[in-house]
Amino acid sequence: MVELLVSGAVWLIFWGVLTLRVASLVFVRLRFVRVRKTLALEELYEKHFLVELLEFPPQIHLTERDSLMS
Repeated sequence: MVELLVSGAVWLIFWGVLTLRVASLVFVRLRFVRVRKTLALEELYEKHFLVELLEFPPQIHLTERDSLMS
């Protein structure tokens, strides 16, 4: 009877540790994918912003430019 309880406890601990390990790996992987998507979106936004600046440079009127110069 004691052997059965010990065996059951060992199996329970084994499967618990295995389940936690797999869950943590899945969580880390999902987090990595989310971070990678965020970085890709930021890079895309920066490229789009730079292209937009090159295509449509900001127009500064003479009065604004003069006030900036002084």
